[in-house]
Amino acid sequence: MGTALTVYLTAFAWQDNDPPGSGAVGSPVLHKTAAGQGTYDDPITVAVPGQQNAMSYPPGTRFYLPTIRRYVIVEDFGAPPGPAGTTTHLVVWIDGHDAPTVDTVDQCEDAITGTVKAYLNPPPDLDVIASPIYANGACRVPG
Repeated sequence: MGTALTVYLTAFAWQDNDPPGSGAVGSPVLHKTAAGQGTYDDPITVAVPGQQNAMSYPPGTRFYLPTIRRYVIVEDFGAPPGPAGTTTHLVVWIDGHDAPTVDTVDQCEDAITGTVKAYLNPPPDLDVIASPIYANGACRVPG
């Protein structure tokens, strides 16, 4: 299953990325901009604490997040450290470019936020929801 971690998970989208209205990332590996379907072969972009040359996990590191049933890959930095009792803070890209309002995106981000299990260096055959987290006007996370 990989190495089990307890992480603080939050999210970012087009509306609150830096710069706003973009999918820009600081350390692209598989994607030129934040993206991904959540599969092992096309994991979703995630940001970790640190700066470009001093990231808490190197670009290309994969995690599996059971609460959202998706693989993610480190392609960005700048997340604040995780709170006490967590290993790190992961900020997952949810997309949201087609969201009708910023509030809709905020609600999806809120649905993801929390202290959760994650698996570092997971195997490629775990159960996934293969889609961006916010797509076609809906937040696609397990209930």
